[in-house]
Amino acid sequence: MGAMKANAVPTRTEDLLAAMLAATDEQREAALRVLKGEAPPVRPAPAVPPEGPLLLTVSQAARRLNLSRTTLYRAMRAGRLSKVEVYPGSYRLRRSDVEAIAATPRFEANDFPPPGGDAGTQCSATE
Repeated sequence: MGAMKANAVPTRTEDLLAAMLAATDEQREAALRVLKGEAPPVRPAPAVPPEGPLLLTVSQAARRLNLSRTTLYRAMRAGRLSKVEVYPGSYRLRRSDVEAIAATPRFEANDFPPPGGDAGTQCSATE
């Protein structure tokens, strides 16, 4: 009887029994579910800790999105971005909200016309 490799799949009965005896209880239960044709339980993906700050200044968010701060203020006024007031008059944007906008297929300055709808702007009148 030859020794099995670490990742080799046993095919002989003796090898299967030896692997089953060496397995943990959890591995045995999983193997039994597979042999019965049941789906293995779905394990949640491990949580990945966020990298960088959770809150961004408007300037930091504007740089990440390649937009002007004015456009971000319009987005906040339009309700597209929610601001977090860290102290009176000082606002931050959630990084997750900024990343969600960055993942949007189309996000441009024209999406947020200036207040008052000045006739000389290039912003579209329809939404």
